[in-house]
Amino acid sequence: MRRLLKMEAINVRRSKWMVFAVVGMSNAMIAISNDSLMLALPLLEKEFSVGQNAVSWLIMAFTLIPCCTLLIFGRAADIFGYKRQFMAGFVLFGAVCLAAPILSNTLGMLIFFRCLQAVGYCLLISISQAIVSRAFPQSERGKAIGVNSIFASAGMAAGPAVGGFLLSLFSWKSLFYFNFPFCLFISLEPNLHKQFGPFFFFFLIFIIKIIFI
Repeated sequence: MRRLLKMEAINVRRSKWMVFAVVGMSNAMIAISNDSLMLALPLLEKEFSVGQNAVSWLIMAFTLIPCCTLLIFGRAADIFGYKRQFMAGFVLFGAVCLAAPILSNTLGMLIFFRCLQAVGYCLLISISQAIVSRAFPQSERGKAIGVNSIFASAGMAAGPAVGGFLLSLFSWKSLFYFNFPFCLFISLEPNLHKQFGPFFFFFLIFIIKIIFI
């Protein structure tokens, strides 16, 4: 009996840190995706033969849509479930990362996909802090939320560096492809914490990204 309780405690501990890693990496992924695309705006102007005002909608859409839908998706998670909405956000965000560079023959089409990506972003970000709060006990909750916020800041800081590196080697399409492996991995293996530890999972994500690019 004591051994069973010990194993349950270990599983709970692994589960909460797995949740922490996934939510934190999603925050970093979104921040990198937004900030890295700013570097590609001059390339997109030449690609689609448009002005600066037109391509700026790729950035504004990522800000305007969450402002309009954040509260709606927060309430939707209370009704339909946090895990279900979080997985839906990953699926949508990943699908756009794959479809946008393939199907965007015009700037209007790319802006449309960017709007869909913003919806996926809002599905994730509207409940990320709530998911972390539910995964950790009250004694660790403040620390977990605070550290989790660092991932977003780190993503914002790394966005220009990652974007510059990708653009120096590939086209602007690589900025979208870069996030697809992570979204696919999470979407297909939501219960991976039952088989692997959190730290192995954390580094496995980075290995997949490095191989992909």
